[in-house]
Amino acid sequence: MADPVGIDARFSAADQTLAFALTWFATERVVSQPNQKMWMEILRDVLPLVTEDHPIVAPMVAAAKQVIVSVDFSGELSFRAHLDANTSVAKFAAWRAGRSYEVFQEQKEGAA
Repeated sequence: MADPVGIDARFSAADQTLAFALTWFATERVVSQPNQKMWMEILRDVLPLVTEDHPIVAPMVAAAKQVIVSVDFSGELSFRAHLDANTSVAKFAAWRAGRSYEVFQEQKEGAA
């Protein structure tokens, strides 16, 4: 069995695409069918290629699967799927902002 991926592991292009596609579902308020269809296709395309054992990606994978089931079943995002998408991308944003702030602090100290 492979070692689990650590939180500091780099995001793949599929991981990043998953994060941004799921963010669309979490934040879009006026959903058009063509846009929803496009983002659903993106989710379906990247899910097989994401780093499922990354601690930040794993909740987004679960949320994306729930989004797909919800939209396929009713044609719209359920409250639960929306909440899970929102929660998982908020955790991603907080983690990413923290990592970015560390780099900012290092650059700021280096410039002083």
